[in-house]
Amino acid sequence: MVDGITYLLVAIAVACLVGLWRITHPGNEPRRAVDHYTALVRRNPRDTNARFELGLALMRRGSLSEAIHEFRMVTEIAPKHAPAHHQLGLCLLSIGNAAAALPHLERATVLSPIYAEAHASLGAAHELRGDRMAARASYQRATGLDPKLAIAHFNLARLFALEGNADKAIGALQDAVRADPSMLEEAKCSPDFDLVMGDRAFSSYLYGAEAA
Repeated sequence: MVDGITYLLVAIAVACLVGLWRITHPGNEPRRAVDHYTALVRRNPRDTNARFELGLALMRRGSLSEAIHEFRMVTEIAPKHAPAHHQLGLCLLSIGNAAAALPHLERATVLSPIYAEAHASLGAAHELRGDRMAARASYQRATGLDPKLAIAHFNLARLFALEGNADKAIGALQDAVRADPSMLEEAKCSPDFDLVMGDRAFSSYLYGAEAA
């Protein structure tokens, strides 16, 4: 169980960093970005856009405690800022505090019901708290909103595998791999698929797909 939780946290961190790479300005190094947005925040402490971008830059630099502060400030200044609630929740998840992350992720999905990434992150929070049923519902909601969201499909596949449902695990994993081929290698490394490795169809897909 510990290995599974550790792997999930790593998966969340990777997904978070990939998301930040798309959001932040391309080619802007973390240190330069932090300096730039820090200066803007000093000029106007209530500039939520600058604080949000500063939080993203801090996350890219690995300064999670500082990022948490910035995102929390954004949510206090602008309580309806869904992306800030989501990023705050991701930061809290990344340090293993699912209980603190949950209300922010729930808030993000309420404020923006079509926010697929927030639903996927909410699923991770539910899973870390041991509620697989709620986690599955959130992952399914995320994949319904964004069929190309690989991490949500992948986490669904993991849950199905943990339940011993090889057929559904294959289906979800195939969706994940279609969205991001690297998910196949992730599945080979994840201990959460061990229970269904004895299924011929599943093991054939996992280790035979590369030759297909």
